[in-house]
Amino acid sequence: MNFVNPIWELKTRCNCCDGNGELCFSTCPECNNVVLICAEVGTVYPNPKNLTQSIFGASLEPSFLCPHCGKSEVSDFRDSNSDEIQQLGFTPDEYQ
Repeated sequence: MNFVNPIWELKTRCNCCDGNGELCFSTCPECNNVVLICAEVGTVYPNPKNLTQSIFGASLEPSFLCPHCGKSEVSDFRDSNSDEIQQLGFTPDEYQ
């Protein structure tokens, strides 16, 4: 039996695509920095607590590196786990 970790997303929808995209929590494999990525167009929100700061389309560009450590491409980030999300100050009623 294979177990698949869930993809956690913020309950607030993305504003870069008129609310069409889910904002998924993603973690850098090098430094464990957590960002939000729009599932619709790839916009990266480097600070999950501040949705006014974004980098449009960056997750699709291979040259875009982690905004914290600069070592891993954002496209190589893994899905965040609930512990990482809660360490940022999010409560379970803010994400699904």
